[in-house]
Amino acid sequence: MIRHLPFLRAGLVAISAIYLLRSLALAPAVLGIAPFDSSFWIWSSSIVLLYGFSYAVGTRLAWPALSARGS
Repeated sequence: MIRHLPFLRAGLVAISAIYLLRSLALAPAVLGIAPFDSSFWIWSSSIVLLYGFSYAVGTRLAWPALSARGS
């Protein structure tokens, strides 16, 4: 009924990667070597890490169903 979106696999991988890369700000904030407000960065990086992990796991589980040929 609705055709598959183009580059769906690549888009989901990119979204996961962006979230996970953003969560790398958690390490300096936790170690106390960050030159910014640590409490904000700890909370926001933790949330973004959860989002990135969720996207990555969901993409991995749905990978076979996201075939380029469609169903």
